[in-house]
Amino acid sequence: MVKNLSSSITNFVPMNIFMHSIIGLLIMFFGRYLPAPSILVEPTQKLNDLGFPLVDGMSLITISEIGMTVVSIFLGVIYCWTFANMIWPCFLGVFLLGASHYAPMNTVLMGFLGNPMTVQIFCMLMFAAALIQSNVAQYLARYLMTHKINNGKPWMLTASIMLTSYLVAFLDQLSSVFLVMPTVTCYMLRTISRE
Repeated sequence: MVKNLSSSITNFVPMNIFMHSIIGLLIMFFGRYLPAPSILVEPTQKLNDLGFPLVDGMSLITISEIGMTVVSIFLGVIYCWTFANMIWPCFLGVFLLGASHYAPMNTVLMGFLGNPMTVQIFCMLMFAAALIQSNVAQYLARYLMTHKINNGKPWMLTASIMLTSYLVAFLDQLSSVFLVMPTVTCYMLRTISRE
């Protein structure tokens, strides 16, 4: 049973990416339990005002527990970006940062996504990618562009391009640019190259 499970995982994901993902997850989840690095420096009035403790007449500067949590999440995400994947470590890192005591989740999400317009564009591009992968936009553009009314009539072709853009704009304004223009351009280039 275990052999079948391990072989099915390695058939889906290459073993080196799987191992690097596990290492990255270990860094993210358990890196906070490593001893925090610290350094002793000459005490100054500024360090005393900030509340750094004195040890043997020197100021002890160390990373706090929350700081170790944030650093371990950051290093785990960087490790996974480097060796495993670029997508899921981002979202996992944001989730872990929101689940830690660093900041509330809404603050972390606002820092991650910034303006609400960024969230809207992100969702529109995901929607546009889904429509492009399912060939809905290509079908719609092809149907409207290859209609018999367009043959030999440049103004009807122009009106068809505008109508196609208008119809796809009902899906979303930004996605219409990403959906219609590449499809129309590719169709026109293929038509020109055949002639």
